Amino acid sequence: MKRIILSESITTDALVAALSEKEALLIVEADFDLKGRSVNMSASSMMQFAGGSLRHGTLQGCVRFMAGGMWVFREGLRFADDARLNVSEICPEWFGAMGDYDLNTHQGHDDTAAINRAIEVAEQLSVKTLRFRAVNYWVTGVVINRGNVRLLGSGAQLREDQWERGKAGTDIRQIFTNRASMLCVAPGKSCVICGEDVADPVSMSDLQLVCDRKHAGSNAPTLGVDFRSTVNAPTWPVMFERCFFQGFDKAFCINSTLAYPLNYLKFQDCAFVDNGYCVYASSVSEQIHAKSGITRQCVWSFEFLGNKCHHNWYLLYINVQKGLCRIDNNNCEGTLGDEKAQQEGYAIDVEIGQRATASICHNHFELNRTPLLRVVSS
Repeated sequence: MKRIILSESITTDALVAALSEKEALLIVEADFDLKGRSVNMSASSMMQFAGGSLRHGTLQGCVRFMAGGMWVFREGLRFADDARLNVSEICPEWFGAMGDYDLNTHQGHDDTAAINRAIEVAEQLSVKTLRFRAVNYWVTGVVINRGNVRLLGSGAQLREDQWERGKAGTDIRQIFTNRASMLCVAPGKSCVICGEDVADPVSMSDLQLVCDRKHAGSNAPTLGVDFRSTVNAPTWPVMFERCFFQGFDKAFCINSTLAYPLNYLKFQDCAFVDNGYCVYASSVSEQIHAKSGITRQCVWSFEFLGNKCHHNWYLLYINVQKGLCRIDNNNCEGTLGDEKAQQEGYAIDVEIGQRATASICHNHFELNRTPLLRVVSS
């Protein structure tokens, strides 16, 4: 395999020719503008990014590379629909994410655009996993456009002895923050948004979603995951495993305009601390209510298993119309309630349809100020 060094002295024409070479190791040492050119990469060649990057062009064919630098695919760099990557995971750092947000100074680069670009590439190509390092990313709304993507972190803080507890509505400072993959957001924002066109599976694992309440923000609702899909066929599955949610009005909010936006929703081995609701289904429109009689947006099957819930106002406010509603083996402590609410709520408030079955067992409740459970048929 021949070795070609791409340095600042290379012209655009020479660069395009080099990138099309067969059986070559292409060492990218400088930042290059492809000027809108399209390059058909050879499966027998590989790029090694050594401090360089590419921008404003399209890569086709089999794109094999080693990313030695942080920002290797810059603005305007696209992958053709037939492009194939030699990696099993995509990293937001390749698109410019810095992961340098400091929870003490409340300063850091905005990584939203880089993460969103990485998600777009994952949704477009066959590599469907986005891998986050164990650092703090500042975001203003990570958007999943179509789904069929997995957001995978490097770990979240799931043990109670890693939390410093406070009262609901106050800041809970995190310990060992560098050991978690954290997405941080300001008050009044949504951390992750599942957009209106999401129809394919969505999965998140080993991630920590946190609202930094000491950062400047607005009084709008702060949501961990804002699920907005309006695709007629319900999205399924949507799954969360070993994720941590802290400081949100609603950690997961079904916020669609449809009656049945979700087929299967699952939370397993997650942690919820200092949220208003862990899982919340928004109200349906008056037209949908008049036609169907339901009051909340529906899930066709729901599982909430082995989760740790501490110092939240409420836990679940959901509607399950089909299949199994399983709420098992959860540790639920300190459900505090909303003192400003006109009507007292329940820690777990579930509407069950005629074609659904509820299994609520082996849960631990302690130091709860609200009524624990309400299950009604709808």
